[in-house]
Amino acid sequence: MHLGAWHGVAAELFGSADGVPFNKRFFPGGANSVRGYQQGEASPVDAHGNQLGAESALIGNVELEKALTRSWSVVAFLDTVGNAQDMADYPVDEVLSSAGAGLRWNTPVGPVRLEYGHNLNRRPTDPSGTLHLSIGFPF
Repeated sequence: MHLGAWHGVAAELFGSADGVPFNKRFFPGGANSVRGYQQGEASPVDAHGNQLGAESALIGNVELEKALTRSWSVVAFLDTVGNAQDMADYPVDEVLSSAGAGLRWNTPVGPVRLEYGHNLNRRPTDPSGTLHLSIGFPF
């Protein structure tokens, strides 16, 4: 069993009326975060599906890995993110979750991972799930 948790906050120190710049916001999602989404796509969105980014993000990951041989294993996982687009909604105002499974080949440089995450509570513009091929540990 593997467990992971991460929390981030981006806030203006002196209460600027402009808020946190777009490029300083959190954009969770991807092979090392919430695997039902592509990189950055699990952040808050507007009515048209455009990414807005979050000022607060809380991510939790749970994996169960079972070895098949010394080099191969299978994994089942649940990834969840809680986002708040604005600090007024801290800590979260939206929760997205993905469940999935994958196959791993353990190499000296880290596992080569083929994993599919299915989105459990997707928004209208979200994909039903995402397939990832990556190298390294997920979190």
